[in-house]
Amino acid sequence: MVNWFRRRLTRVKPEKGFTLIELMVVVAIIGVLFVVLVPKLSSTQDAAKAAGVKTDMRSVEVGLIQYVNDEKAFPADLTSEVYFDAKLKDKDPWGNDYGYATIAASGSDAKAYAIYYSKGPDGKAGVTGVKDTGAYEGAITGDGADDLYMIWEIKNNGEVKQKDSKLR
Repeated sequence: MVNWFRRRLTRVKPEKGFTLIELMVVVAIIGVLFVVLVPKLSSTQDAAKAAGVKTDMRSVEVGLIQYVNDEKAFPADLTSEVYFDAKLKDKDPWGNDYGYATIAASGSDAKAYAIYYSKGPDGKAGVTGVKDTGAYEGAITGDGADDLYMIWEIKNNGEVKQKDSKLR
């Protein structure tokens, strides 16, 4: 009988497969890779969205320049399809409404300003407009830490130029 058990034990083939420890090591490696790669991918997505905002702002800039050349003032809004692309988006890539504000020139040597802005990834209204500072020092109102914006100025001779921007 003892011989029968010995023969039986020697005929047992080793089982094929992975042990529990091997599987846990693989899962841990995948978890570490996930933790390392996800933040890099999300920052890449934010960079792509910021590039989309840049493109939108450049197209608004072209329309503003054309409008000012014809009308000698900034438009009250950006709805004119003659100057602004009908496909101009109302929302930025993060799903927030774009903002547009102007201040009119007052006095003989005053300049008019316009700002077009995105609230950025945090969606909080930081930039809320422009203020008349005369020498244009800190013309942004609000706390626009994540906001992206462009500010244009009309000089006395009717020339439009970009005065300031934050496009990352």
